Amino acid sequence: MGDSDSTAIDPSFNGSLKVEGRSEKLTCHAGLVLLREMDERLGLTTSLASKLVDERSPMRVQHSLTQMLRTV
Repeated sequence: MGDSDSTAIDPSFNGSLKVEGRSEKLTCHAGLVLLREMDERLGLTTSLASKLVDERSPMRVQHSLTQMLRTV
């Protein structure tokens, strides 16, 4: 099983997730969660989005520039 002294990370962008280092292979997507958490804490994507000019009509916008940059 897992180590009793393992360090868990609770991502700030999604409180329902918990990332723990264990010897078992549970998922290959944990690295993406850690990258997203790093982006949230450093504000890299938000900073980049603030530098862009959004010429879209505000009435038609469904996703912010930050959200769209995260999907690229």
